[in-house]
Parts: sequence; structure tokens; C-alpha cells
Amino acid sequence: MQMKRKVKIVIKRWIEGGLAIFLILLLSQPTYIIYFDHSPEEYIKWIERLSSFYSNYPSLDDYYSSLEKDSSFYRLVLNQLKDKEKNYFLQMRPFISKIAKASQKTGVPTHSIASHIKRESQFDPWAVSNKGAYGLMGITIWAYQDIYRLRSRTKWVAEALEEYGDFSWEEVQFDPELNIVVGTAYYKFLLNQFKDTTLASLAYNWGMGNVYLMQERYGDKEGIFARLEDLASTRSEWVEPFEYPEHISNFKAVFQKVEERIKFAYATYKEIHLDSFASLESPEKNPSS
Repeated sequence: MQMKRKVKIVIKRWIEGGLAIFLILLLSQPTYIIYFDHSPEEYIKWIERLSSFYSNYPSLDDYYSSLEKDSSFYRLVLNQLKDKEKNYFLQMRPFISKIAKASQKTGVPTHSIASHIKRESQFDPWAVSNKGAYGLMGITIWAYQDIYRLRSRTKWVAEALEEYGDFSWEEVQFDPELNIVVGTAYYKFLLNQFKDTTLASLAYNWGMGNVYLMQERYGDKEGIFARLEDLASTRSEWVEPFEYPEHISNFKAVFQKVEERIKFAYATYKEIHLDSFASLESPEKNPSS
């Protein structure tokens, strides 16, 4: 009887272990087996924390750089992406370490930076618009001048740009890293001004002064976009500012999934334990201005 009881216990443990592994594989579809010894509920919470952990792990600098090469990390990420997500990842890939660096310097999530790059330049570092927007982030001379002035009186801007020294407008136009970090800092500045991602994106495309003027005339965000929709229905030049924030939002939804897979692949490879995430803070938190 005692032997039968022991056999039953062993079988029960094997079944429970097999079920746990099945749930992990079902939820994550990883290339590598993940070390995890908690319940499925804790595992799901652990996945949710992946959206903010990277800023606390300096070794991720090397990880993002490795994604630009034919590395095991790159293949691990690519194997977990499909269709549009895979296409977006491949577009972003040549600049992914620079995007991650700008994200760490400013607190703007990588999926937000990548979304603005896609809309502004389709990841072409030599892009020039007919409105004088240059490079990956579509930076104008006015945005450059605003950021350059802010360096002397805004701490987080000065810290974000400190390593780049006294750069010129000509350097910002087509240097991928400088273009991305300056454009990201400008978007962060707009986000601090308007306290809203939709209005910040509208201002990035259309100009801060225009958004302030629309706020004075039409009040809240809903009133502004109702007016823009009316204008866009009658004149083609209003279509771009009206549709721009929606394009950014749609791109974000895809890049956010890509970002989660990138971080998840790193966590899988490194066998990061749930307890490692206990004190993490979100990169969405605005730096003090």
C-alpha cells in the first residue's frame, strides 16, 4: 500500500509538472525552455512586468546591439514574430540599439520612438520631406532649435544629450543616433507640455503653436479633432495632421508587441526569475523638467 501511494504521488507530480510546462509553452512559444517555479497566475504577472524592466539592466545595451547582427538573440526574436510584426521588426532592426539608447535616455518607450520613425521616414535615414523634415525622426530646424535652447535650462534634456557635445544642425539631419535622440527628446518635451500622447504626436507633426491655438479655440482633444475632421473633409492639406496621431497609434500597437517579444526573448535566454522584477519602475514615467 505504501509503495502504491508513493507511485501515485510521483505520477501526480509528473502530471503537474507536465501541465506547468505546457502552459508556459502555450503562453510564450519560446525557443528556449524557461526556468520558472511559480504558479501560472504569477507567470502571467511576470510577463506583464516585461514592459518596463529593460532600463534596469545595463547589459541590454549589448543585447540590442546583438539584434542588429546574425546572432542567437536575433534568431530567437525573429522566430517568435509573424506577418506585420516581423516586417516591422526587420525595418527597425538596423537602428534598434540606437532606438533603445534614446529610450533609456528619455524614458520614451521604444515602440513610441519606432512608430514616429516609421511615419516620418519609413526607417530611411536619408529621408527629406517637402516641409523640411530630415532623417529618421523627421526633425525640422525649429525642433532642433527648441531642443538646443532647452539644454541650457532643462536638466533631463541636458543629461540626455550630454555625451553628444556641441552638435550642429547639419549633424542632426542625417546622423542616425543623433537624429533619433534629438527627435525623441523633442517628442518628450511635447509630451510634458500637453500631458497627452495624441496631442504630443499632433504637435510633433503639425507644430506646437498650432496645437496651442486649437486648444484656445476648441478646448479639449475631442473638440480639436472634430474641427480637424471637418477641415480634412474639405481640403487635402488638413488630412495629414488629422490622420497623423491615428497612424502613430496603429504603429504603436504593432511595435509594442515586437517590443514585448524582444524583451521576452532576453528574459527567456537569461532565465530571469520573477523576484528580479520586484522593484522595477516604468520607463513611461516622465523625467522631471
